[in-house]
Amino acid sequence: MIGTVAGVFAVLVAVVAFNGRVLAVVGFALTMGLVLAVVLRLVASEKLLVLERGLVVGSFGPFMTPFAVPYADVVAPSVAAIVGTQRAVTLLTAHQGASATNRTALWSLRSVTFVGPTAEASRTFTRTGTWRPQPGKQDLWVFSVRDARRQEILVHELAAALHRSGQPGAELVLPHALPARRLRVGVADADHLRLPQELRSTTVQVGARVG
Repeated sequence: MIGTVAGVFAVLVAVVAFNGRVLAVVGFALTMGLVLAVVLRLVASEKLLVLERGLVVGSFGPFMTPFAVPYADVVAPSVAAIVGTQRAVTLLTAHQGASATNRTALWSLRSVTFVGPTAEASRTFTRTGTWRPQPGKQDLWVFSVRDARRQEILVHELAAALHRSGQPGAELVLPHALPARRLRVGVADADHLRLPQELRSTTVQVGARVG
């Protein structure tokens, strides 16, 4: 499926770029098709594993290394199912929006989010095996899901895992996260995601004027 999509796209681009010249079209299409297939394969290898003591996040593709996210600094009541994935990112400051905690695709419409440790802290834990709590340093994690059913399953899995690990507020996950909320990019949405003030863009700071 991935190869087919990449191949069709490459051929269409080549036909337009080279005015239908056969050899140029074929050469360009083959090259672009290969590049796109590799990129799409890496995207498709992105995984989120909900385990007993934490999450495993990242790509399992060649030369890629996933990392662990312990539940220790996950804010359980912040878990949310949302519709409008990219709108969650616009609620963040520019720096945070480009963070490695944004595990989404541009075409994704649904996501599950929570406030938790930074990607840097999680990667350090993966390398050293030692977790140093950093409650003052947080980030918004955003995970794309394919459809409403998978979104609901992920929320239930997170709720159960956080409860088993003894995280405060785990009993609030399900009533807060479900049903999924469609974001409108406002202060109320930032509040719903439990975004700390330091992560919010200026338009959704508490006390921001609504134009």
